[in-house]
Amino acid sequence: MDSRGQIAAFYADRERALHVYELGDLDDAFWPRTRWYGLPDADEPAGLSALALLYDQQSLLLLGCEADQPARAELLAALEPSLPARLHVHLSPGLLALLPASRWRVEPRGPHLKMALRSPAAVPAPDPAAHGMSLVRLGEADLDELLAFYERAYPESWFDPRSLATGVVHGLREGGTGGRTGGGTGALRSVAGIHVFSPAQGVAAIGNVATDPQARGRGLARTVTAATCRALAEHVDLVGLNVHADNLAARRCYAGLGFEVVGRYEEAGIARVDPAR
Repeated sequence: MDSRGQIAAFYADRERALHVYELGDLDDAFWPRTRWYGLPDADEPAGLSALALLYDQQSLLLLGCEADQPARAELLAALEPSLPARLHVHLSPGLLALLPASRWRVEPRGPHLKMALRSPAAVPAPDPAAHGMSLVRLGEADLDELLAFYERAYPESWFDPRSLATGVVHGLREGGTGGRTGGGTGALRSVAGIHVFSPAQGVAAIGNVATDPQARGRGLARTVTAATCRALAEHVDLVGLNVHADNLAARRCYAGLGFEVVGRYEEAGIARVDPAR
């Protein structure tokens, strides 16, 4: 499929909050790295009953509500023979088990939740002073420091340096100089970044939330995430995120800010048993 309008319309007719990442990939910066596959709707010749996103030949997203599950299963079966030899997948519950064990090795990464914040402007203003911290917007001048921070606080994070150009990524500094981008002398203790930022689609996704190991247990993640959500409210009306179902501390943090669970999915790495095929 190559019609951004048709893809956006498909998600608009469903639960947008389940598809924040897909909607973000309609932007010009990511669109060239995507391939989209749709299953025609038998009842509506011009419509679709399921839609899958293959991103950069590395990640497959096939998600949706329970009512559309049979259509997604049919689409996965049609795609399976031609999928790349290795993939990171986000699949609706039950789809992972449909991959033939004779052809695929599966490394499950557990059940995950999709959470959504439908009124980001309603998030209460954070109070960094309660932690003895300064709240700062992080920009491109902070890149080296931020990379070092993630190396010690969240080495497995998926961080895109381009996110710093958006002006919405926030951090908490020990001491510091207050709310200006860059500068300050205090060490970074907590950061809330983004995975998706699409004012054109009206959506964003929180990501790369991390706290220095020496500063955990103080509520810093909630404070800094609140700041990033409030900044996003100036640009979008829907903020989503993904979180492992077993990460109860993170779930409590996000729920306290107003996020609600809107869906579940299975995450896994998959590889062909015979990659030459």
